[in-house]
Amino acid sequence: MTKFLKATNGIGNDNKIIAGKELVLPKIPIQDTGSYTGAFTQYFDLYNNKSYFSSTASLAAAIPTDPKSRDGKAFNEAKYFAYKLSGNDLDALISKISKPLFDKLYGHAITEVKDNKILEIDDIGAETDTLRTLETNQVKDSSIVAIVSKIPADYFEGYYVLDYFPGSTNHGKKVLDVISERFAQYGLDTIGKRIVPVPINYFQNQPSGLALLKLYYQINSSSYTDPDFENIPGMGLVLALEQLKESKYVDCEKCIPQGYLNVIFKHYYRLNPDLISSSFYVTLEEDVSPIYTQRAKTNLLTAVLNDPGEIENILNASQDTSRRSTAKQPLYNYVQKYPNAPVIMVGNRTGPGQFKGWHSKYGNNVTVLGQGTGWGTSTSTIQPKETGTSFATPDIGAQLYIAKAYWKQQGVPQNPYESRIRLLLATDIEPAFVGKFASGGAVNIKKLLQTGSGYIEKNSGEIVPITYDMGLIGFDDGTSKRLGRSFRVGDALTDASCGIARSGNDFYLFSENALLWHPIKMASIKIKISTGTDTIEINNKELFIENFKQLVLLKK
Repeated sequence: MTKFLKATNGIGNDNKIIAGKELVLPKIPIQDTGSYTGAFTQYFDLYNNKSYFSSTASLAAAIPTDPKSRDGKAFNEAKYFAYKLSGNDLDALISKISKPLFDKLYGHAITEVKDNKILEIDDIGAETDTLRTLETNQVKDSSIVAIVSKIPADYFEGYYVLDYFPGSTNHGKKVLDVISERFAQYGLDTIGKRIVPVPINYFQNQPSGLALLKLYYQINSSSYTDPDFENIPGMGLVLALEQLKESKYVDCEKCIPQGYLNVIFKHYYRLNPDLISSSFYVTLEEDVSPIYTQRAKTNLLTAVLNDPGEIENILNASQDTSRRSTAKQPLYNYVQKYPNAPVIMVGNRTGPGQFKGWHSKYGNNVTVLGQGTGWGTSTSTIQPKETGTSFATPDIGAQLYIAKAYWKQQGVPQNPYESRIRLLLATDIEPAFVGKFASGGAVNIKKLLQTGSGYIEKNSGEIVPITYDMGLIGFDDGTSKRLGRSFRVGDALTDASCGIARSGNDFYLFSENALLWHPIKMASIKIKISTGTDTIEINNKELFIENFKQLVLLKK
């Protein structure tokens, strides 16, 4: 083909194509399958000596489809020729497109047809844990109840739970049960707290699903009579899904149109809630996560997989740069963009020092551990022996949602990145989790609800609010770091450490730049703190060991 193109168009040995000069391209016929109604365009990749097809209905409608003939051969001179192609054939062609070409086409030609593709949802899932060691504490903690019971309902600004509603497995209902049970432990109910179930099983919720798409794309009754209706954003997707009302997908609980999946993340993120959580994935090339904005306060929570292994393995599929690989979404892009995206990935703590499911090879990419087992009673939808990261996620979500509402009441600025830092700092360190999970342990709600300059945890477990002067921590190798919060110098943040924790004689440090707890060899420490009644100078590690378990600095 390359020889033919060069000879026909007078292209020299340097293979340069002159801008503005018309190219003569051969028409390569392909059978019209009749099984897909979208229009497709033929693309020529001269570099790779291949030809590809992708969707471009609006372009195809604007050009003539009858190719010209020259010297008895079929040609399409400097034009695109439209063909119809089945969805499966399209996938097969796309899989052969080089990654650079796919990236160039994506967002223009391919997106239109991929939005109408029906994806299969894969559950994060759950299992029965016969060896579980955690139980839900049914006794209300009076000290926490006294704090959170006074939070006005208006400060709970949205927790959207993406799951099956309804569903044959009742998975979504079980997730809501965890949230309700955690709320009840703190003397709260979920009524009026804007905890909203969002169904991912589209075909069991078609009327509400179509209504959501029309709301997102601002499509109304007049859109259908608009002369230019084919070019209205989202109109093609809505029309295609309206035709699927009586299709074979009606009974498919795990089927979701890709365009609907894209919209539910973007629509609810646009509402700027406190939280959006999910515990499922689909396998596809494109990113379904929203475009993050500086003004948003939303954290996106997701359960990691229950399979053993390291979360970084999810990125291995992208190592072959010659092909556009499929990936588990939204997990893939959450990991890829972490920590620059406001996401929180949740692992499953099944007991002291015990977990099931993914962990992080580097200790940072699985954010925190939630309690994924021991929820419910013998009469509830969720059973105490059920376990999984998808039940650990609403445990973290419930605690963070309560904390965010309380922080608003106390005037703490809302920032999803600061929320994640405070969540990571508010943990009880367990050495077995350090190096596998960024939090290094389970969340302590009493720590998470602190809103002052900082706090110190005594060996007795008492948590005392403090103010502090900047301090210094020294290490065995002779280096040192500043104790305090990071601040911006030019375009960079200073590398400060805002947390010190102890387990026995072993010390752990939390640095904002690293976003994880990690072990250190501490040689010295010097910092002055005030509890309001006492001023304490911590000037050696022996004094810290004798009196304290953890020091956390929240404000500059």
